[in-house]
Amino acid sequence: MDNHVRIGGVWKRVSKVHVRIGGVWKEVQNAYVRIGGTWKQYFANFRVILSGSAVSPNVDTDFAIAPADARAGWIFNASGDLTKYSGSAYSKSEWFGRVGETTHETPDQTYYIRATTESGDLPDFGTMNTWLALTGGRTWYWEATGTFDSSAGTIKIEIATDSGGTNIVDTGYYRGVADTEP
Repeated sequence: MDNHVRIGGVWKRVSKVHVRIGGVWKEVQNAYVRIGGTWKQYFANFRVILSGSAVSPNVDTDFAIAPADARAGWIFNASGDLTKYSGSAYSKSEWFGRVGETTHETPDQTYYIRATTESGDLPDFGTMNTWLALTGGRTWYWEATGTFDSSAGTIKIEIATDSGGTNIVDTGYYRGVADTEP
C-alpha cells in the first residue's frame, strides 16, 4: 500500500513517515483513515509484495521416476518467506517486505491468505476458497503418483489484512506442475 505526496507538481512515493511525539521523531509503521465508519489503512511501512501474473505465474515443477511421487507447489511462511514445495533450492523473501528496501522482516501483524483456482487442476493439498490466518506455513501443492501421472494448475493467492478479505493488499499467481514416468 503506497502513500504519495506532491512535490513541485510531481507525485512521489513516500517510503517512510515520521511523527513527533514528546519532542522525539518516531517512525510510523501503519496509518489509517476512517471512511464511512470503517478504518482503512492508507500507509504501511511494511507491505505485501506478491509476484506472478495470470499470464505469467511463478512456476514450481517436480518430475519423478515411478514408483517415486512428484509434488510441486508453494509454501507461504509466516516469516514472509516463500518456498517451493518441491525442494528445488528456492526460498525467497517474497510476500512481505519493507517499502523501498530489498530486505524482509517477519510481519508485525496477522495477515490472511486465500487461494482460488485460476486454471488447470485443483491442488491436491491445501485449503481453497477460505481466508486463513497466515500465522504458520500455508501450503498448496499438486501431486503425481504412479506411472504416467500428471497434475498441474495455477492458483491465485490473495493477502488481506482482515479475516473476511475486505482489505486485500496484494494478489499473485502461482503454478505447480508434477509429473511421473516409469
